[in-house]
Amino acid sequence: MGKRPSLFEKDAVDWASGDGDFETWFGTAHMATKALRARELRFFARELGTGVVLVGRSGGNKPVAALLNLDGRSGKVSLPGPISGRDVLTGKRVDLEGSIELPTEPLLVELD
Repeated sequence: MGKRPSLFEKDAVDWASGDGDFETWFGTAHMATKALRARELRFFARELGTGVVLVGRSGGNKPVAALLNLDGRSGKVSLPGPISGRDVLTGKRVDLEGSIELPTEPLLVELD
């Protein structure tokens, strides 16, 4: 957005000028997390470092973990345990353990 929206007047969004790739990614991420929240009822969050959070859900048939680099930092972070499985957002295999390079994109992994 190029301007601050008004709190008191209607301010239409120009959807045509948006980032189509981001809109597609966000829609996929939203639908995936909504389904996972309904399936995996237990929740935890743990800060691994400044701006780096590990979020997990369990209690259903396939626990999940999300590794989020909220500040776009670079460097390494130590994981409290392995994260292995399929990234829900990309479909790619993820196998992380120990001290890892911070990912720039969020990982949302259905754990093995």
